[in-house]
Amino acid sequence: MVDKLLKTVNTTRKNWYEAFKMSVNIKGYEYYQAPEEIRYRYPAPGSVPHDKDSYPHLFKKHWKTPFRDSPYNIRRKEKKVDPAVNTKHYISGLVKWDPVT
Repeated sequence: MVDKLLKTVNTTRKNWYEAFKMSVNIKGYEYYQAPEEIRYRYPAPGSVPHDKDSYPHLFKKHWKTPFRDSPYNIRRKEKKVDPAVNTKHYISGLVKWDPVT
């Protein structure tokens, strides 16, 4: 008796779920099926030689130039200060202390 009841509950639950899925689905929407003739992409990636027409960036004069040294780099470059110049201290004169203030 309990088995029959559980089977009926499971069947009803499954039917309700299927009905809910069908109500939410977009009508007439099907996944695109590619024709069998156009199954593969030609030419396959990697099967084309690297020529100037397909890959012009590989044939630049300085294609290995890093961006930092590139003429298109508009960021500031930090100045390198010589340690000998950086450690010199210039004092215009000795400080005279005023005891009044």
